[in-house]
Amino acid sequence: MSEQISRAQKATVWGLALLGAAAAVVSIVFGFYQRFFWFDEALHAYNFFALTLLLAVYAYGAVLAGARTHGYLLVLFITVFGLGLGALWEIAEFGYDHFIARPNVILPKLDTIVDMILDTAGALVAGITCLKMLRR
Repeated sequence: MSEQISRAQKATVWGLALLGAAAAVVSIVFGFYQRFFWFDEALHAYNFFALTLLLAVYAYGAVLAGARTHGYLLVLFITVFGLGLGALWEIAEFGYDHFIARPNVILPKLDTIVDMILDTAGALVAGITCLKMLRR
């Protein structure tokens, strides 16, 4: 197992994150959120996968070498880390909707819960991906 993440893997992780950011911008510009009911959910899962993977690789790169002996703990930690990012995102989204874009406030809790579930799923996939990258 390699002790570090390779340059090619880091470039791939950056590419995944930039693809998610570009998809979010394109969806706003072309109204995909309004046209496709599922697009918000798909982007939540994908973007939290990409963002969590990027932050895990850079914020914890040196620590991740322990994946050899603590793989499940690593995946759990990265998943919880991504879930925390998702919670912060939902708080920011609520603040924006409530204080800036008042007519667009999303009232049902279902939207937030589904977003959090998909953020967690994306973060879990990021944790598993990170573990696989380290074991190559």
